Amino acid sequence: MSSESWKHRIPLQVEASSEIVPSFHLSNQLKIVGRYKEKFSVQFLEEDIVRVTFLPQGKPLLDRTWIRCDENNDVPLQGIGRDDLSRFACPQVTVERDLDSSMLTLKGTKLQIKVQIHNTVALYWQDSDGRAFLEDRPMEAYVSGKEQTETYHYLARKHSEHYYGFGETSGELDKYGSRIRMDPRDALGYDAETSDPLYKHHPFYITWNSALAVGCGILYDTMLPCTFDMGKEIQAIYGSYRYFSVNGGDIDYYVIYGPSIVEIMEKLAKLTGFPPRIPRWALYYLGSGMFYTESNDAEQQLKDFVSNCRRYDIVCTGFHLSSGYSTDSMKRRQMFYWNKDKIPNVPDLVHFFQRNGMHLIANVKPWLLCSNPHYGVAKNLQLFVYHLNEKGVKEPCLFPLWSSEASISEFGSYLDFTNEATMEWWIHMLGENYLAFGIDGIWNDNNEWDVCDWNSCIDLGYSLKQIGRPIQSLWMAKASRNALLRYNPSYRPFVVSRSTCLGMQRYISQSWSGDNHTSWKTLQYNIPMSLGMSLSGFPFVGHDTGGFYGPKVDPELFIRWIQLNIFMPRFVIHSGWNSVDEHSWKVNEPWMYPTMLDRVRHALSFRQQLIPYLYNLHILASETGHPVVRPLVYHFPSDKTCATESFSFLLGSWLLVHPITRPNERTTFVYLPESCHWYDYYKKLWFQGGQTIQVQLVEQGVPLFVRSGAIIYQNRQPGILDREETLLSRLVVCYPDPWLEYSVTEEIFVEDDGPYSEENELRLKAFLYSTKSAVQLSLSWLGSYPCDLSWLLLEVEVVESQRPVSIVLSEELLPWSHHIRQVYS
Repeated sequence: MSSESWKHRIPLQVEASSEIVPSFHLSNQLKIVGRYKEKFSVQFLEEDIVRVTFLPQGKPLLDRTWIRCDENNDVPLQGIGRDDLSRFACPQVTVERDLDSSMLTLKGTKLQIKVQIHNTVALYWQDSDGRAFLEDRPMEAYVSGKEQTETYHYLARKHSEHYYGFGETSGELDKYGSRIRMDPRDALGYDAETSDPLYKHHPFYITWNSALAVGCGILYDTMLPCTFDMGKEIQAIYGSYRYFSVNGGDIDYYVIYGPSIVEIMEKLAKLTGFPPRIPRWALYYLGSGMFYTESNDAEQQLKDFVSNCRRYDIVCTGFHLSSGYSTDSMKRRQMFYWNKDKIPNVPDLVHFFQRNGMHLIANVKPWLLCSNPHYGVAKNLQLFVYHLNEKGVKEPCLFPLWSSEASISEFGSYLDFTNEATMEWWIHMLGENYLAFGIDGIWNDNNEWDVCDWNSCIDLGYSLKQIGRPIQSLWMAKASRNALLRYNPSYRPFVVSRSTCLGMQRYISQSWSGDNHTSWKTLQYNIPMSLGMSLSGFPFVGHDTGGFYGPKVDPELFIRWIQLNIFMPRFVIHSGWNSVDEHSWKVNEPWMYPTMLDRVRHALSFRQQLIPYLYNLHILASETGHPVVRPLVYHFPSDKTCATESFSFLLGSWLLVHPITRPNERTTFVYLPESCHWYDYYKKLWFQGGQTIQVQLVEQGVPLFVRSGAIIYQNRQPGILDREETLLSRLVVCYPDPWLEYSVTEEIFVEDDGPYSEENELRLKAFLYSTKSAVQLSLSWLGSYPCDLSWLLLEVEVVESQRPVSIVLSEELLPWSHHIRQVYS
């Protein structure tokens, strides 16, 4: 920061004439007025969630929020009033003043906040155990600028702290010492280790103090461009610090006390919203690739893909139609348009895919080019983002928008999704041009609005400069979801979005890390991107397997990418398109390397086995906010080695995945977290936790370890789709700890209609109890839901060679005992 800009900084100081609070009273909010009439407040929303606001102008620049949700897990188009706290308990806490009047103390049942009111305002946070888990910087913690360019919140930084979350960002999982910008843009071919900013806006992170074993989440309620500096900037006179700054906005943040990371994620989901249940078919391998629809014979290429899946015994349940289907005679991409030369009969093509067990997901853009046949209609209906021209007349903003090949653009206008009329028109157009043909997935792409005019007037009565561009991405997501629900209310909508913001998890099914580069580095650093999103309230993530942008992926990198991404919530093989040389590589496909085909089949087959496990993790995420893929520190917070691990991760609670991120590896070293034992899935051996072991690699997959006490619910026979079976064959695999005196695990397994509503569901409880002398698995209904089990064959496998094993069935399950059997132990 230049010395000139430093002069214009205004730290928050208490106005000398401000009324000093009584020495003791009850309240749920503390209000402070600054020297320049700034307003500062601290308010307990719950015993473990506190809201802090700093308003440099004395009033909110924007009195709405779209990040917080209401009691219905939703937000109205106009947003929720920031001061509408009706869904919170807002408990009373005691407020005490120190004898020297330099400090106020707010005491609740779980938290205590000391408020420094001499010199400059600062907050110091402790829990009921006296652990100091969060501190503002003592000097100049809250700073604004004279011209309202940026507003800052400075916190102390401790060497024992780790910072996780921030949505989708480059680099390692722990952002200590990093600087992160949030200003979504189209980051084609980004460097997964260093590029910043990227596609998404998630102004939330977790502070985890490994020395004290306590953590909290900090959510900044803004959609404006912002920066997190987690120790990259150093200014000696202030000591070690970190900061958040927002471009032209207020500071409005929530402190979410854990103390564990697991509890933080649960509370974040309650605050910002839970994701919907995903249709089960979306968890299998999903096909994609720009080449197919860019080809002049697109229909034949698409049908060839389906034929090749059958030829090579590849199970694929969905396919993404890239935007090439919409090119006109000038090769310009036109929304709501089908190129009939490429695809003469759209309904026939959709039905062809459906007959072969594949759903179609159509790529859509948030704009219309000026040459689009629908542009005039949308203009007359005032559906675009508008501004006032030099004559004060409202007209559509024109932007250079991607129209043809890479970097070729044409002028057009963004649709304004804050306008209810635009949302209704979008719903109608999706229904008429896609859903009516049988397409049942929508792929929101290029939706960063990264070239939008900040001063454009929008329908909410604010400018984008006040509200933030991600609001458009948010409402595009909801509009696409509403279109699917309106067309088929009983069917779970499937919406994919490239750009996301905090709160969008309420409306979409999946996201991915954008146009990644083909390299080993990308494979490696896409992993902490997934984990960062998972710790930011967005559990359903994935990556373009094989890379989207760059050179052709080589055979080893391709198979290692597949062997990694089969453990991600979203598994898609995708690629860009080389239009320069028609004889060069065109598309990533499972069968592209014959020498790797058996290994590809094995990997896809293994994912198919895990679908029930994956599906139950998705249901858990939709009910609790727990992520699907998790960093090791999530379940092993006391293990200091796990606090900085970026590349090994957990799928759910039980499976530890160690990806191979370098070429020509024959062995690798894997750290196994302490406090439990680990079972090598391929070598069939148990290992003590808390150590690093050397692992000889196998061709079938990356190193995979099962945590002791695990109960894994999976398919008995991979490759057979649930909906094609008359008798579902599920396998319950138990891994009782071989050495503990006793061990107890309880898991709930859900079976439902898959793509339909969750009304018709069965919940089965499995209770695993083991001692040194015996193992027992108990199975029972959860609740009293009556169910006919004739459609389900449940087999039990216990990984045990010494102790006797028994299976105990509840009374309700006894009539179907012949459908439940132990296969071997």
